[in-house]
Amino acid sequence: EREKISLVQVLKDELFNDTVRTQSVNLLLQWLNKRKCDHVIIGGDFNTFPLSKTIRMMNRDYNDSLWPTLDYFTGTYKKTYEKISFPIRPRIDFIFYSKGLVCIKSRVMKDTIGDHFPVLATLSFRKKKK
Repeated sequence: EREKISLVQVLKDELFNDTVRTQSVNLLLQWLNKRKCDHVIIGGDFNTFPLSKTIRMMNRDYNDSLWPTLDYFTGTYKKTYEKISFPIRPRIDFIFYSKGLVCIKSRVMKDTIGDHFPVLATLSFRKKKK
């Protein structure tokens, strides 16, 4: 019972509250906004799930390379495949890109020697309108 309560609290915190992750993303977004770059790619282990407050903050200015693909809800942390029997496992690894870029294709790679399944994206410069 105690474990269920803590899981509910973690989900609530990730969805609605400020966490170390939201604070880190806020600092990153401030740093990037000062530089006014048109072509930005941000990738890494965000240690949170796609609908969390942290990821919603990222999505305000950057696109998630896996949206809208079938891999959007594919888990990227190998250990969750051993521990979680629910069909949708958390994806904690992301590639975000700025509006000046376009994602050609993206997927979660299931071949890895590490503890994470990598996210692979093919990005291109957005063609300028004439």
